[in-house]
Amino acid sequence: MTEESSSNREATSSSNSLSPSIIQGEINPNFCLCSVLLNEFNYLPWSRAISLALGGRSKLGYINGSIGLPERSSTSYGAWHAND
Repeated sequence: MTEESSSNREATSSSNSLSPSIIQGEINPNFCLCSVLLNEFNYLPWSRAISLALGGRSKLGYINGSIGLPERSSTSYGAWHAND
């Protein structure tokens, strides 16, 4: 019974770490998401770098629309708004 409950906690913990609605430790305003700075000549390399950076942090869905806006009355709205 204890093995089962500890495995459930581990599964919940690992699934929460991959959830896009969990704020990760990158709230520092000086945090650089990618090293490629966008200018008028490098959209394609910048786009690739930023897509990889956001995808690796499970945040790309906020940009491409796959993580939709929940209802304001929903309990998940606060987490969505904090991460958007």
